[in-house]
Amino acid sequence: MKIKHTALIRLAFVVFVAAVAFSSVHLFRGPSQDHSRTALEGASKYVAELPVTTTVLMYNNNQPTTAFIGNSQVAEAAKQYIKEKRPGRYRRAWGQAEIEVIVLSGITSLSDDARAKEISALGLRDGVSAEVQQASATNQFCLARRQSVHGWSAGGFVLVNTGNASEAEINQCILKGFDYLDGLPTARNEFDPAALPADEVRHAVVDYVRSCAFESRADPEKQQRSNYGIFSQPDMTCVRDKLQQAMAKAG
Repeated sequence: MKIKHTALIRLAFVVFVAAVAFSSVHLFRGPSQDHSRTALEGASKYVAELPVTTTVLMYNNNQPTTAFIGNSQVAEAAKQYIKEKRPGRYRRAWGQAEIEVIVLSGITSLSDDARAKEISALGLRDGVSAEVQQASATNQFCLARRQSVHGWSAGGFVLVNTGNASEAEINQCILKGFDYLDGLPTARNEFDPAALPADEVRHAVVDYVRSCAFESRADPEKQQRSNYGIFSQPDMTCVRDKLQQAMAKAG
């Protein structure tokens, strides 16, 4: 009886793990939630105005991990804001994170040497420290940069230099950067927070980009497909079409 009981426990555990793995990937094949017609219209207009050559790289498992670094009080408020605005998209990193959210406070008043020492102590990924150092020296408030490896998204970082910014401004900077690193396509693939659309519009765009990552209309030789069934570069025509279909259903 004891052996049979142990076997049942093991079987239940295997089923649980399989269910989690299935839901973490397959539930994202379609848009994760219903979006308002206003959001869909804004998303459709935004995508239609992007250059035809626009591309965006996906994570090979569709679910990046995130770590907050720096001012813990500000970071905690921003973390809760992301959880509220982007349900299911925040996944805590227990090791190296794909998305690093770096919150700096009062660092621009330091000398170059003191600033370099403080940034070095943050333990950022290779190549990130230099960019953060440069941005903090110029008092740049909101910055995000993407990284890629072998044709897949490797995340990147969001930097907010708090200064005299309000909590709302800080949260908006971080959410825009988070969306950008989570698959938001932009003109010239650059991050310009002032040029990005409203929250609900960005949410809809990223949702449909992730949905289109499960199908490919591009040249197969230019695409990669992960073991999760995700293609490395969603086709923007697919995104436009799916948004049009969603608007038609919304009436």
